[in-house]
Amino acid sequence: MAIFSALYYIVPRLANRSIYSVRLVKVHFWMHNFGLIGMVSFFFMAGLVGGLDQADDMEKLVGRLLAFVGMFGTVVLTANIIWGYNLFKTATGWEKRQ
Repeated sequence: MAIFSALYYIVPRLANRSIYSVRLVKVHFWMHNFGLIGMVSFFFMAGLVGGLDQADDMEKLVGRLLAFVGMFGTVVLTANIIWGYNLFKTATGWEKRQ
C-alpha cells in the first residue's frame, strides 16, 4: 500500500495535473484491503486444516478454502487494475466535466 500511495502522490505532480478520480482511489483502497484480509484469513485457515493429518477429507476442504483465497485474490487484482487505470488517466491527461 505504501507503493500505491507513493505513486498516487508522485504521478499527479509529474504530470502537473490533479488525480483523475479521488473516488477510484477510495474504491481501490477498500477493495485491496478487503481482498487482502480475506486472502490472509483463508490462507491461515487452509494452513491450519492442512496441518491436521486427522481429517479424512482434508485435501477437499483445503481446496475449498484455497478457492476462497482465489476469489479474494481476484478482488485484489481488480483493485490493482483500478489503480493502474486511475494513474494511466492521470498521466495521459483528462478533462474535467463542466
